[in-house]
Amino acid sequence: DERSPKLIDFDILMRYCSGAPHDAALIFNCQMGRGRTTTAMIVATFLKVRSLLHLGDLDLVPEWAAEAFTSQASPLQSPPFTQSPAKEDSANAERLKRGDFSLVRSLLRVLEKGPEGKLQMDAVIDACASFQNLRESIVTYRDRFLKAVTETQRENFQRVVVDYLERYFMLITFGAYLITVAPDRQGSGESDGAGHDADRHTGEAQPSFKLWVSSRHELYSICERLLWRNPLTAMEVDTRGGRHTSGADAAPSEEDENASFIANRVGYVLGPHTVIKEDHFPGLHSSILPTLEGAPNFRQACEGLPVFGLAIPTESGIRRVLDQTGIRPAKEPSSLERGGGVGKRRVMWFNMREEPVVYINGRPYVLREHSRPFKNMQEYSRISTSRVESMEKRLKEDVLAESRSSGGSILVTREHAPDGVRVIHDDWERVDTEDAVCTPSEIFSSLQREGYPIEYARIPVTDGRAPQLSDVDAIVAQAA
Repeated sequence: DERSPKLIDFDILMRYCSGAPHDAALIFNCQMGRGRTTTAMIVATFLKVRSLLHLGDLDLVPEWAAEAFTSQASPLQSPPFTQSPAKEDSANAERLKRGDFSLVRSLLRVLEKGPEGKLQMDAVIDACASFQNLRESIVTYRDRFLKAVTETQRENFQRVVVDYLERYFMLITFGAYLITVAPDRQGSGESDGAGHDADRHTGEAQPSFKLWVSSRHELYSICERLLWRNPLTAMEVDTRGGRHTSGADAAPSEEDENASFIANRVGYVLGPHTVIKEDHFPGLHSSILPTLEGAPNFRQACEGLPVFGLAIPTESGIRRVLDQTGIRPAKEPSSLERGGGVGKRRVMWFNMREEPVVYINGRPYVLREHSRPFKNMQEYSRISTSRVESMEKRLKEDVLAESRSSGGSILVTREHAPDGVRVIHDDWERVDTEDAVCTPSEIFSSLQREGYPIEYARIPVTDGRAPQLSDVDAIVAQAA
């Protein structure tokens, strides 16, 4: 009863609702008329509003829906600093009611239309809340879980919180799917038998929700790592940036101000409670290897074979690696196609990073949680090439937008190790031109335009785990 509908259940509901006559009443029931019924009402209401908007029946669209479905979504933001613990508790309670959980923040970063899906789905949840409001139910059972005095109570309340969070997660995902694929235009109920439904207006095949989600392994990874393995992390609210560290009567320190800035970021990938951390740090380069500036840990597999490896390089480091391996730009890019000239020898560069990375002023930076700056964001395990590169494009847009609103600078996080102890600090990095920020793909495309005979492949592999069979296939296909 309390569990999230299965993926196929969303598809079935969508097919019946979209195929119903335009003026048909849609009635749902379960045993108590609460959890399952409310969820089905939310799905049907979402579909109905989108259908009315698509058909232009604006007079039939409720005012709340017209506002939510036509507004620009913004990321979850934290309240400003407060010196009062009571006010801070109140502010955190409001964030909980808005659904500002760690699980949700991870989801919104990876879904292209995640913020829009959440904005619209939250409005529908509130409109269907006469008996149960899903977000408020999560908060209620979370409080009961935290206050439980027996292990049995804690287990029971935790199970309910996890089930409700999973339902909320899937509803937001469903909203993002609808916005991305626009299946409100469906209604024929005809399927091609391969998980695609035909758009009744265009005749084009649209992926079912089950197929769409199944192709996004990172969504399962987020649930697995944050919800099922570590539910306490999934339901947490990041409170960093909520209270002065310099004392109740003192003015905010620079650390306080930076923490507040990070807590209130407005990007879609570089959003609240995330930092952009410089990828080079003390100790990255191994002392047993020779040094090549900008290319930590560069080495050759064995003498005589053109197989090399290195850590994440700087932009200038990439050029030094190419020079070290004897790769030169062709005098004319067209000579590469003829197989002649200096650029006859080619290189294939495989980027195995799974996390979103951008280059700022030629140096690599990676996305991190503010509360876990030293940890890889492994909840995006098994993310596909297209989606990690999509995240990088959106991360680049966030960096540029933040620099424009901050006087031409972006707040970055760096790491140093005085006395051998790893310490992070925040610093403002100048961004004088838009060309100063690039994705890895753009770096290599620029080298290709200069005439370098280089092919670039992004094959995301989870750190510390064996590559997927598909990853091995991709390497073989590129290298064969």
